[in-house]
Amino acid sequence: MESSRRRQRGQSTANNSHWGVSFIALLLVLISGLMCFLILTTVKQSVKLSSIHSQLIKMEQLQPSSGEQAATQSTTPIQSTGSSTMPEANQEQGEGTPSPEASGVYVVKAGDSLSSIAEQLGTSVERLMSDNGLSSSIIQIGQELTH
Repeated sequence: MESSRRRQRGQSTANNSHWGVSFIALLLVLISGLMCFLILTTVKQSVKLSSIHSQLIKMEQLQPSSGEQAATQSTTPIQSTGSSTMPEANQEQGEGTPSPEASGVYVVKAGDSLSSIAEQLGTSVERLMSDNGLSSSIIQIGQELTH
């Protein structure tokens, strides 16, 4: 009887250690799975950042040099109204159209900005804005600016 109790104790100790080893193995599997997930997430973010970085480098290469940059700092994209009330002959500078310097009125064309117009007319952006009652530098195609 004594030997049978010893055998049962030995079996329960063996069963307990078996479950302990299984539990530790399961924890190791879960931890390694979590580590793999974290590594993959980090690599994915790194690839995104690398892509953004290369796009920024390309954009920097497209920007004008520092001398030209000062002239373009106050430029604003032109908002198109979709329809222009001005005839096309007035929108483009042709031989029959008086120059903007002579007429005192400049009609905004596609691609114009206040800084490019100011430079063309030999004035400043601030002066154009005040002369035309503009509170922002947003201009539209076909808009008439006095100078």
